[in-house]
Amino acid sequence: MKKFVSFAIILIIIVAIIAPRVLNIINKESDEEESVTEVAVSGQQVQKGDLSNYVELIGSTRAKNAVNIMPAMPAKVEKVSVVVGDFVEEGELLFTLEETSVRDQVNQAEIAVSMAQVGVKNAQAGINQAQIGYELSQSNYSMQQDSYDLGASNLEKYETMYEEGIISESELEQARIQSQPETLSVLEKQLEQSKSTINQAQIGVESANASLRQAQEGLRQAREMLKDMTMTAPISGYVTMSNISNNNFASNTQPAIVIQDINEIIVDASVTETLINQLEIGATVDVKLDALDDQIFKGTIDTISTSADQRTLLYPLTVKLDNSDLKIKPGMFATVIILTEEKADTLYVPSEAVLLRDDLYYVYVERDGGTVERLEVKVGIDTGHFIEILDGVLLEDVVITKGIGLIDDNSRIKVIRSDQ
Repeated sequence: MKKFVSFAIILIIIVAIIAPRVLNIINKESDEEESVTEVAVSGQQVQKGDLSNYVELIGSTRAKNAVNIMPAMPAKVEKVSVVVGDFVEEGELLFTLEETSVRDQVNQAEIAVSMAQVGVKNAQAGINQAQIGYELSQSNYSMQQDSYDLGASNLEKYETMYEEGIISESELEQARIQSQPETLSVLEKQLEQSKSTINQAQIGVESANASLRQAQEGLRQAREMLKDMTMTAPISGYVTMSNISNNNFASNTQPAIVIQDINEIIVDASVTETLINQLEIGATVDVKLDALDDQIFKGTIDTISTSADQRTLLYPLTVKLDNSDLKIKPGMFATVIILTEEKADTLYVPSEAVLLRDDLYYVYVERDGGTVERLEVKVGIDTGHFIEILDGVLLEDVVITKGIGLIDDNSRIKVIRSDQ
């Protein structure tokens, strides 16, 4: 009995010593649990739908068809019939220039043509005369050739007849002259000279014809210049610039009037080497115009250069816009919006929900009991607002979008849903 009482006393003493410490440890753990606070974060459920990626190009507008009107030669303006802002039809009178000096040139050119025509006639008459002279020389040569042949064959007979006293000495001498080759040589030279005269006459005709053609071309140019004294519109459109006035000189080195047809508008822009091969002629694009309250117009890619601009190293392209309502004016700033990527029915999350660490992408996902889990994900299209998730999350997951920098894998969180 005494042993039992002693053991009980010892046990009570031990409990009395240990109990405060155990209670202290329990209270300490309780305090530590109470000190773990929840972090307030924003979250949003994974979404499913269509994603598109666009690139914006800065450009400016111009008329697709614009014509600079310049006189062929400097001249004094007689009358201007249009002002800036006027709409003109093709063929409508724009302005007239004084014709006095040009008419004088036309008259001089007509005289030059007449004189050249007379020269051609004279040259042709010369060749006719040379031809007649050649034919006479050829006839004389033929006759003398016959006489020479006859005299040469009969010379021996004439000498016998002279010895027999049948013919006189003068008759024999005449026969000898006819049979001499020197006579034929003279006629041959005359014949060659006649040929040369014909050749010279032909050269004269060619020269006269060349002079005539030159004079006729001068007359044609003078008449064209006379036509240019009356300037008409080559296209229908609006007069957008005028550098002339009545009784002042119009230059042939700068436009007197500019006409633009603005029913079709071209936007000039440039694209980088990374995008050039993603574009196709004929593709539909959006064009936003600041001057028209950011109104969006549908356009098509009209041209794409295959060579980069040496100054900017960008590739020029043009976009064609229908402007039948004439709202768009040349010279406006434009933003060309081009679709570069598109994905249908895909999972995506806000861009701020995705973290990049060591070349890997992560998201934090809300779990039961206010806990959080970091998941590695594979990403696709990044629109700047949303990122496509190819693998790693489910549609029902709620990802943390704001407050990510305040949490880690062991954090307790309180999620404020931004999509509810």
